[in-house]
Amino acid sequence: MKRILLVFGSSGALGTGACSTLLAKGYDEYHFFDVLYKKNTVDGNEFHHPVQDLRIKENVHSAFSIIPVSADAEYFLFTTIGGYAGGDKIEDTRADDLINMQSMNYYANFWIVQEFIAIVKQAKGGSICFTAAMTGLEPGSGTAVYGASKAALLYITEVAAIEGKEYNMSANVLAPYIIDTPANRSWVEAAGIDHETLMKPEEIGGLIDNLFTNYRFISGNTIKLRYRFPKL
Repeated sequence: MKRILLVFGSSGALGTGACSTLLAKGYDEYHFFDVLYKKNTVDGNEFHHPVQDLRIKENVHSAFSIIPVSADAEYFLFTTIGGYAGGDKIEDTRADDLINMQSMNYYANFWIVQEFIAIVKQAKGGSICFTAAMTGLEPGSGTAVYGASKAALLYITEVAAIEGKEYNMSANVLAPYIIDTPANRSWVEAAGIDHETLMKPEEIGGLIDNLFTNYRFISGNTIKLRYRFPKL
């Protein structure tokens, strides 16, 4: 039985690191989607697909339309799609920021899981893993716009897990605190935070593979990635 992996946002810091681990896990096909790709390319069992603005439902549908569907395959999807805007209190929040965060963090992922369900229903089964944030669980001043949009992913994960039982699809969501990326390192070290305590994208890739390997019984979970033990 084929195991087919789809990754949306594969060229970002998290996506690149996670994919480097997932590429070693022996999936039969890898389909990577990102706005940074200029054209469709094929390298062995790796397929790279350019996408347009995924906040728009029709663009998500177009991305999925090129995926071959097999009744004898299992499909797995990891999405890093999202964005950040924060720092303003509710009274100072601009309408554009509110709409953009909902569009990037919630709407885009809603369209993605909607299209993914259509594939899994024709296959043996599968699993999806979203990327939320710890902020979606722990409110704080200046986080209303970003945190609420990420909290929406926690809710849709549980709904997708419940509805997915009908067609052998599980759903989980990661809620990281701070991921060890070049952009984050530029400020965490200045803040006195040891980057070795931050989750590594490559390690997150291993966690995702474990979720997919055991997708038949791990579903509906928000997985907190708060702290990493540094090397002893």
